Amino acid sequence: MPQFRIPADIETGELPALITPFLRIVIYNAFQNRIEQLQGRMRASPFAEIMLRQRHTLEFAIWDVVSFFCRYGRLPRMRRYEQPSSLDLRAYAFISLLTKVYGNVNSHAKAILTGRIQHAFNDENDLLSLEHEFVSIAHLMRFGCTVICHDMEETGGFDFIALRNGLEFEVECKMISNDKGRQIHQHDCLVLAECIEQSFDWPVFREKGGGVVIRLRIPARLTRDHKTLVAMAEDIVRAPLSDHGITRDSWEIDYIPFKIAGTPFDAGIAPDLQQEKSFVRSLTRIQNDRLLIHAQQGQAAFIVSIQSMRPERTVAETYRTLKEGAMQFSCMRPALLLVAFQDLPAADLEYLAQNVKNNGFQGISTRLFKNMARQHLYGVNYIGDITYKVLPNGVLGSTGIVYKFINNANPYKNDDRLRLDLR
Repeated sequence: MPQFRIPADIETGELPALITPFLRIVIYNAFQNRIEQLQGRMRASPFAEIMLRQRHTLEFAIWDVVSFFCRYGRLPRMRRYEQPSSLDLRAYAFISLLTKVYGNVNSHAKAILTGRIQHAFNDENDLLSLEHEFVSIAHLMRFGCTVICHDMEETGGFDFIALRNGLEFEVECKMISNDKGRQIHQHDCLVLAECIEQSFDWPVFREKGGGVVIRLRIPARLTRDHKTLVAMAEDIVRAPLSDHGITRDSWEIDYIPFKIAGTPFDAGIAPDLQQEKSFVRSLTRIQNDRLLIHAQQGQAAFIVSIQSMRPERTVAETYRTLKEGAMQFSCMRPALLLVAFQDLPAADLEYLAQNVKNNGFQGISTRLFKNMARQHLYGVNYIGDITYKVLPNGVLGSTGIVYKFINNANPYKNDDRLRLDLR
C-alpha cells in the first residue's frame, strides 16, 4: 500500500491551480446538479431553507468558490484588500486536501474516493465525513506522520495507518450525525416543511403580523408516510385558528403567539439562528426539538417546534457507533479514534471538558476502555469545529479544540508519539 505525506499547511497561492483537477474529481455536472437540487428545495420551502443551509454549508461554500472561479478566473476575496470569509477558507481547505490526497493514492482508491463523493451528493447525505477524514490526514501530518489510506486501498477496515518516528498506529475517523440517537431526523423535517409550504399562505400571515410558535408533539419518530405528513402539515397551518389546539391519534398541536418587538425577529436586528433558537426554546421550554422557521424581520415569524415524547438516545447511539468503529481495528497496533460532530461548536466542547464532570464523552470513553478486548485502543479524541485563518506568510492555518481520553490499559499510554493535541 502506498504511503504518502503532504504539507499540513496550505499555501493560498497554489489554490487556483487546484480548482480544475478538483472539479474533475468531483465531476462538475454532478456537483452542479446537487446544488441546483438543494436550491430548488429552498425556493420551494422557506421553512426548509435554514435547515438546508446549515446541513449543507460545506457544499454551498465550495460551490460559491468554484462557480466564482469558473466565471472570473480567480478565487473570491483572495486579493490583498479582500478578507476571505471563514466559509471560503473552509472550502479552500477541502479543495486542497481532496486534490492532494487523490493524487497520492492508487487507482483503486481513486475509484473508491470518487464513489464516496457521488454518494455524498445523494438526497440525505453530505460531505462532512469526507471532510473529517481529510482534516484528520492534515492533522496527522502536522505532527510529522506519514499516512496510508488503508480503508480505500484495501476496501474496508479502519481508515488510516499512520507512521510517526518508527511507530505504526491505526486511525478510525467517525463523524457523528446531528440525527444520531434522535427520534426526529433532519431529512424527515425537510419533507414536512415542504408539505407545510403547500398549505401555508405566507402573504396573508405576514399581513396579519406578529409571531407564533406551533408546538407539535409526536409519540416517537416523525413518520415518513407522505399522506400522514400532509395531514399533519394542514393541522399545523390550521392551529392558530383553534383556541384549544388540535389533538389527533398520532400528534398534538398547540400554539404560542408572541409580539415581534424586542425579539430576535424584530426590525433592525440581523438574523441570528442561535439567538432565534434560544428565544423559541424559552417559550416552549423544550431543548431537544427541531425548529422550522419562516420569518421576515420586523413583520412576522411562523415557527414550528417539533418534539418527540420518546427520550433521546444520543449518548447511547454515539457509544454504539464508536464501539463499531473500534471493531474495525486489527488489534495488531495501537489504535486511535478521532471523533467529530455535525453540530457541536468547539466552544461547547471546551466548556464540557473544563466544567462538566461525568459528562457523556467521559462515560462513552470509559465504557470503550473497560472492555479487555479493546486494550489495543490507545485513546479517543473528540474534535471540535476547525477554525481557519490566513497567516501573514500566506499559509492557510487552522486551530481547534480536542477533548481526549487515554486508555490506561494500553501499553503505549505514555508514548508521546501518539499525542496529537490540536493545541
